[in-house]
Amino acid sequence: MDNLLSERQAKILYSLIQEHIKTAKPIASAVLVKKNKFGFSPATIRNEFAELENMGFLEQPYTSSGRVPTSKAYRYFVDNIVEGIQRERHRLDDLEAAIRSSIGSEHFNRHLIKSLADASNNMALGWTDDDNDDFYFSGFKNLLREPELEGEGYYTKIGDILDRIDDDIEKFVDNEEERGKDVKVFIGSEVPIRGAKDFSLIISSVPSRFGNLKIAIFGPQRMDYEKNLQLIAGIKKLLE
Repeated sequence: MDNLLSERQAKILYSLIQEHIKTAKPIASAVLVKKNKFGFSPATIRNEFAELENMGFLEQPYTSSGRVPTSKAYRYFVDNIVEGIQRERHRLDDLEAAIRSSIGSEHFNRHLIKSLADASNNMALGWTDDDNDDFYFSGFKNLLREPELEGEGYYTKIGDILDRIDDDIEKFVDNEEERGKDVKVFIGSEVPIRGAKDFSLIISSVPSRFGNLKIAIFGPQRMDYEKNLQLIAGIKKLLE
């Protein structure tokens, strides 16, 4: 982890992100004190909130509210915190069972993407790098359930994104040499899909014996990065 944040600030930011992932609501200092044994007061947390806000990691949606993470906060979280955290193995059991049951199936790729969408509670995408027309997705209904993305114009925005997302797949394919086979996380304005600055995208490849398949998880910036990264790592390991 770099030294951009103090240990206390990193703990507060991590805890706030985790709570925001669960609730989709602004998080107040009192909530963090109740949920965690920090050993410091709500006033101290509020002071750190102010500092984190000045640094661009938090924002206050409206007067007298708590704070929510920014794209910068999620990027810091993914780059510096997630790697050192282990999740419970049972999160992958259902996904692995679904994948194993469909290995060898004529429609394996499609089954894999549906299973990934179900496990992540986001939308999952899949395509092969030798045939851009072979593109499919599952879990659209999961996007429609996200509370922070509700409101006027949301359905139109999602529809516009889905209408052009297959065209934007070419960008992924063209940059494949640069990305290699590592898992990549695009957050907010980094997402290479037009109009998707309010979302995040995790993208990777699975073994070529399954058709050089690219897999991705697409969801709000509040997605559970820790869980989703392990889901993708589990798929890659299972199909090695």
